[in-house]
Amino acid sequence: MKILIRKISILFTVMSLFFLSSQGVNTAQAVGSPQLYVSLSSSNQPAQVVPKDIEDFEVLVFNVRADNCDLVLKDLVFKMYGLYHQESFDDIKLLQGNTVLDFADLNNDGELRFYNLNLMLQEDQELELTLKFDIDDDAIAGDYFSIELNSANNIEIEDLSSGDDLTTGDIHGDFPIRGNIYVISSVSYDVSYDEVYGDDTNNSQNDDNLLDDEVLKIEVSSPFNQNVDYNFEKFNALDIYFTNESQNSDIAIEEIKLRINGSIDYEEEVDEINLYHGSVLLETGFLNNGYAYFDNLNFEIEAGKKEIFDIKVDFDGEVDSNIYLSIPNSSYIDAESLDTGDAVEIDANFPLESRIYTLFIDKSNFVDEDVCLSDKILKEYYFDGSEYTYKLVTCSGYCENGLCVDENTNISIVDEDDYEQEVQEEEELSNPYADINSSVAETLRGRAAIYLSHKNIIKGYLNRETLEVKFKGYRTLNRAEVCKFIVLSAYGSVEDINTSPFPDVSADAWYAKYVQKAKEKGLVHGYADGKFRPAQTVTTAEFLKMLTEAHNLQQNLSVSYYDVSLADWYYQYAGVAQKYDLFPEKGNYLEPNKVLTRWETAVAIYQLIK
Repeated sequence: MKILIRKISILFTVMSLFFLSSQGVNTAQAVGSPQLYVSLSSSNQPAQVVPKDIEDFEVLVFNVRADNCDLVLKDLVFKMYGLYHQESFDDIKLLQGNTVLDFADLNNDGELRFYNLNLMLQEDQELELTLKFDIDDDAIAGDYFSIELNSANNIEIEDLSSGDDLTTGDIHGDFPIRGNIYVISSVSYDVSYDEVYGDDTNNSQNDDNLLDDEVLKIEVSSPFNQNVDYNFEKFNALDIYFTNESQNSDIAIEEIKLRINGSIDYEEEVDEINLYHGSVLLETGFLNNGYAYFDNLNFEIEAGKKEIFDIKVDFDGEVDSNIYLSIPNSSYIDAESLDTGDAVEIDANFPLESRIYTLFIDKSNFVDEDVCLSDKILKEYYFDGSEYTYKLVTCSGYCENGLCVDENTNISIVDEDDYEQEVQEEEELSNPYADINSSVAETLRGRAAIYLSHKNIIKGYLNRETLEVKFKGYRTLNRAEVCKFIVLSAYGSVEDINTSPFPDVSADAWYAKYVQKAKEKGLVHGYADGKFRPAQTVTTAEFLKMLTEAHNLQQNLSVSYYDVSLADWYYQYAGVAQKYDLFPEKGNYLEPNKVLTRWETAVAIYQLIK
């Protein structure tokens, strides 16, 4: 009888598995493992025409659904195929509804990488995501493109309860998930489809007649880095984009006048300001009374064409001087129609300005001797085999020809024996990360990541298929991760817990004990609904508050960041960033509302505790 019952039980189990299989259910999924499903929201259509000069054009719409667990969608990498020019596309963004999740740049390999998603998917929740392009008004007519999500390898998603990434076997979709083919039209968006592609024979008009106004559109951009070596030559301070929006008339730019702003003494600290078109020097500006004049240009721009001018500056300045260039209004540009000889209309969002640049000493220029400039000495005090370490100290006398003139000058520097021991200790640390090569490992970022890994504060991501560990420094951080890093850096190891610190943090979640510790120390609090929101990203200001309070650092220190004011709630913590040089790559801007990356967080903690 017992044998018969056992046989019936086995038969029932086999029939159950067969039923699940026949219904298209993965048996591994049936036992409750986390799963992600990806699918197109609609079927593809034949090749479609997309107009130029259009914003928020939907290129791909797809759905993502979580099964058996809460998930966090971290990264997505799309591939772009076709015949196209990168400059045809402006903003490329991924949205959920009307919310922009992240922006991506189209690289030379045709990849669109979204690294900063941190999109929470609750169990059994399905979300619709949309990939949108802004097509430039100078896009190349006849170009065509299509977007694909090639495979599960292009999706990085994390199981929120365990902190592990899902394997490719847990990600399901009819790959490649492919969008439509789009062909860029030869007319601007303000011309309707019916006018151009309708049956009326009158609609075969020449595109040259569509736009007749003689308008010169002007836009500018400038490098992001705000720190410039005090004697830099040919610094690209400003790019000026001139677009001849006329379809019939060529335009000649006769004169450009730039205003020189800032604390810089342009007569003493600026050698030259030059105007380039590509690699061709068009003219060296005449500097007078705070302006740079380029008055012999006569540069012609053909109808419908865009040209880019580069403003390059040769500096011979003083440390801490600052400068920015501007075009305050249309009177600073002299441009005329080559057909009529009349001045053309200028279309620009004045004032047009560069970023503010602060002059500093580029340490890489001095490796053989100490350099004295503006009563400061750049003292090289140790070479660790890969780079020089410097200290800026005060000259007790005065600077002359790069030397501090005073027999009694006493330069106080870090003891070289102590420094050598510190460097030696760091050199002995092995690099556990597959995505940090030898050159990156020698940088501040690399040293910070490796050091904190050995201190068990910040660890990498293990690929369970290849067994590679990656640091993934460009990924943004959520509240759960930051709690772990700050708690470990300030308090060391943390005991496991049996209770849930917040309604949305289960006691068995990998981060629960760190959140509990942070809550006990008053570093974090729940939102109005009582939830912690572990997947929510963390800004620079929020990180600084937690770090300052966890390490009991002095608050309300002096602050010189351009984007921090006394009225800001985070003002009391901002000075900590400057005192300990937590964000050496930020320059004069703290960017308090910017979401932090793993690189930035690692460097900040390393700078504080090393």
